Amino acid sequence: MRITAQLIGGRSGGHVWAERTALPACKADANSLTRGRRAAAQATIWLSMALAREGKREEAARAIGPVVTMYRGLEKRNHGDQWLPLEFAEALYAQAFTDAPHRAALLHQASRLVNHLIPSIARLHDTRAWRARIEGAQRTVGAGRAPFAGASTFNAPRARRATTGTPG
Repeated sequence: MRITAQLIGGRSGGHVWAERTALPACKADANSLTRGRRAAAQATIWLSMALAREGKREEAARAIGPVVTMYRGLEKRNHGDQWLPLEFAEALYAQAFTDAPHRAALLHQASRLVNHLIPSIARLHDTRAWRARIEGAQRTVGAGRAPFAGASTFNAPRARRATTGTPG
């Protein structure tokens, strides 16, 4: 972003453009960058889970690590973004696929985040699906079975199959 105009204060002669023009523009640009990073993070979450499912846990860990780090930073500075806890929970769930020593703690933190969402977000279909994934993974880990062995803890949304109505 390039800002070419300057405003000179009448009495002080100081440059007030930074406060009135550049600063708000930079904040808007930063918000845009954050939205872009978060959108990319959502895709990386699904990529990481797919890689882990294929047995490529190290590659999945390299993909999801920076995403979780980004969300931890955003969480510390969060001042009312109601969607952030759900997105962070999704990232923690994905990281649990790759971090066996911390799996139970990651799932617990993800569960806590999802369980404290505002009602309007908590009621959404996608939120309920994430809650079910996290709870299913917690049950699997708690029962001592192989983590994420069941498809129900991982399934991504699927497109509905078209049917022709004719017998197969």
